[in-house]
Amino acid sequence: MDVSTLLATGISVGGHGAVVDVIQAAHITGLSRSSIYRLMARGEFAPRVRLSPGRFGFLVSDLIAWAAARRAQPIP
Repeated sequence: MDVSTLLATGISVGGHGAVVDVIQAAHITGLSRSSIYRLMARGEFAPRVRLSPGRFGFLVSDLIAWAAARRAQPIP
């Protein structure tokens, strides 16, 4: 996945250092929000970035790296 793909989905990014919320992360990864939360609880999702005491997001670069690593795993 590259930035042009993200832009095609309507997600505005200022580069791979951009921070997106869980809704945008769902669009980027193709997962539902509940699937993202489930993977987060198991420690199997991209690391989150604390934005404030009640808000977090994800770096686009971390989401891209997570997706690439996930693609490299064999399907059981």
